Amino acid sequence: MKAKIITDSPELATRLRQVLGQLPTSETRLDVSEAALNTIEPQMLLAAGGMLLFGLSQIDAPRLECLRQVRATVGRDATVVVVAKTTDNQTILSTIRAGATDFLMDDEGLPKELGHLILRTRADGQARASKGQSTLVLPTSSPRDSAWVAANLAAALAKTSPPCALVDLHLSGGDMAMLFKLTPRHSIIDLITQEHSLDQIVVEQALAIHESGVRVLAGPITPVEEGVLHATAVARVVDLVRHSHSQVLLSVESIRHALPVLASGCCEQALIVMHLDVVSLHRTKQLVDQLLRQGVRREQLHVAAIGLGQAGALSPADVGRVLQVVDVQGVPNDLESLVCSINLGNPLVLEFPKSKTSQALLRLAESMSSAKGESRPVSRFASLGLKAKEALGLFATAKM
Repeated sequence: MKAKIITDSPELATRLRQVLGQLPTSETRLDVSEAALNTIEPQMLLAAGGMLLFGLSQIDAPRLECLRQVRATVGRDATVVVVAKTTDNQTILSTIRAGATDFLMDDEGLPKELGHLILRTRADGQARASKGQSTLVLPTSSPRDSAWVAANLAAALAKTSPPCALVDLHLSGGDMAMLFKLTPRHSIIDLITQEHSLDQIVVEQALAIHESGVRVLAGPITPVEEGVLHATAVARVVDLVRHSHSQVLLSVESIRHALPVLASGCCEQALIVMHLDVVSLHRTKQLVDQLLRQGVRREQLHVAAIGLGQAGALSPADVGRVLQVVDVQGVPNDLESLVCSINLGNPLVLEFPKSKTSQALLRLAESMSSAKGESRPVSRFASLGLKAKEALGLFATAKM
């Protein structure tokens, strides 16, 4: 991997060269070059590739403008890291807004932090193409809606795009294991709390396997505090799950719980579960607006609209026009069959595969799995590094 040092100070250039020289070459293998801040040219940056290290003795308006120009030149996917001595969050935030991927403090911890960042950047690049498709499932109002829809989608995807994993992020108490009549030994909370010792084997052992082929990472049995759901921990767990599954569904209770997931950059699309009435449409419109503000793109949104065929129900076409979302799938609400399947611990698409609700869910699963194209996370925050997310306040669950 290439690394180009760009600094406004010869002393800082020397410091960064020394830090890079201390890194284990067997792990990092860097091709390092450097340039002064006032001599960089667009062609030079485009040829650099890899990682751009901006060593700044101070952060002011001219340097931030230079950073903006660099970001515009290299594009959104390049890794641009600012190294400086400031500890002021507002100053760090200004570098992120100007285009930095991450910010590293120029102190005694720099060699370790930079080494981790380089390894993480390389691993992300190598693994991007091999990861399974990931989908965030969230309700407009009732967590129960997202739970049973996600469970049935997982069962459908396990048939058409195996293997499929279902991650239960319902912090008020997860129901996914019960919907599949499973008794898991571990939950998502067990993995999140041991983030630094996680590996593929640990995650695989935590998955409970249903006879349909769905592999469930269960939610907590009892409610837990929202603060346990951190972006870095979620990203680590979901990345490991994606390495061994072609489809991964993440079910959350609300937009508030979805924010750390969006910040982690581990989802490629989002499915909103709503009902075909005016109140639900109003709330869904607000939810879509919130997702757009978080950097989600409209083309990555799907909608499951429950209540198709009921007297007085809105049409999926009308919902799509209001929300400006192309993929709106109407889902009949066969309450009798749904309750029966829940009580039996077997998803509706398996227990009553010929029902209208099952057929609609199967079409939705087909639509979502066929939408897989370029692997791009749903949030513009996804490409940011750890320090950048801290400055933006994305590790904490926001109060909406």
